[in-house]
Amino acid sequence: MKMEDVSLSSMDNSKMEGFAQEILSDLVEDACLGLCFEVHRAVKQGYFFLDDTDQESMKDFEIVDQPGVDIFGQVYNQWKNKECVCPNCSRSIAASRFAPHLEKCLGMGRNSSRIANRRIASGNNTNKSESDQEDNDDVNDNDWSYGAEKKGESVIYHLSLQYCRYYRISLHK
Repeated sequence: MKMEDVSLSSMDNSKMEGFAQEILSDLVEDACLGLCFEVHRAVKQGYFFLDDTDQESMKDFEIVDQPGVDIFGQVYNQWKNKECVCPNCSRSIAASRFAPHLEKCLGMGRNSSRIANRRIASGNNTNKSESDQEDNDDVNDNDWSYGAEKKGESVIYHLSLQYCRYYRISLHK
C-alpha cells in the first residue's frame, strides 16, 4: 500500500503508526548504509586509522603559549631573520647596516667612491691594449649618463647604476 493511495483523514492510529515505523526504518537504514560506505571508503583510501593516536605522541604536537618562544616551544631569535646577503661580496649583513654597507661595497659612498675611482683608474692603466682602453672610456663619460638626478628616483636605481658602472656592464646594447 502506497502513501499516495491513502488519505490521512481516513486512516486509523494503527495504520499511521505502521507508516511512521516504515519511514523511520527507511531513514535509519539509509543512515547506516551511508556510514558503511564512508567507513569502507576510508579503509580503502587508507585514512580510517589516522585519528587513532596515543596521548604520548600527542604531547610532541601540543601548542606552547609562552612569551619568548614559538608555538613549538623553541626560543625565537628576532634578529636572525633580519639579515641580508650582499649581492656584491656575498657577506651576511644585518638589515639595519645593509644600505651603508652596499654604498661602501659598490663604491657609492663619499669616501668609498673616491677609493673605487682610484682602484678603477689604477686597474685601467696596467697592461691594457688600446682597444680595451677605448671601450672603458665610456665608463666615466658624462655624455651618455642620465644627466641630472630626477626628483623621486629611488636609491636602489642609483645603486644599480653604480653597480653597472663599477663592473663595466653596458646599459645600452
